[in-house]
Amino acid sequence: MIARRALPLLALGWVASSAAASVELRHAGIVHDPAGAGETTQLAADMLAGDLAALGAVPPHVGTDLRACGATCIVIGRYDAPLIARLARDGGVDLSVLRDGWERYVRAVVRVRGQRILLIAGSDRRGAVYGTVDLSRALGISPWAWWARSRSLCRIGPLPCQFRRVSTLRPPRRVIAAGAEAWKRV
Repeated sequence: MIARRALPLLALGWVASSAAASVELRHAGIVHDPAGAGETTQLAADMLAGDLAALGAVPPHVGTDLRACGATCIVIGRYDAPLIARLARDGGVDLSVLRDGWERYVRAVVRVRGQRILLIAGSDRRGAVYGTVDLSRALGISPWAWWARSRSLCRIGPLPCQFRRVSTLRPPRRVIAAGAEAWKRV
């Protein structure tokens, strides 16, 4: 039998077992690894912190040091950033699917040295941001929250420990102009 709290995640395509422990995000800290991503991961981490606070969580600490996190931490960055690569290796997460990818991400829950970590690794900086924003969407935050100031009707709940997601974004279509009025999709 599947636990009640896992049902919303099943509707989104994740598989969870009733025996799996859960990841409690109400007191989670957020760490971003800016290596190769500049300020982009900082922006994504700040947006996620605001979204978690809007859902009723304690406003999370956002930083770049994993030691500043408590028992639960959300870590955001590119797959080849040193912190992300080390956590993925220690947690047994294969990030090779992101190599040579474009705007893709892997999101996985791992336990490393007694700390539960929700790892969001992007193939590039846009992939890391998309994985972060997609987590907010999965938790019930509307993408319109930033543009239209819409409010969430959901409250934050635990995520199943065994949930993993790999995005399957396609690269954008290329358009070739052949004359002033003729356009052809390739």
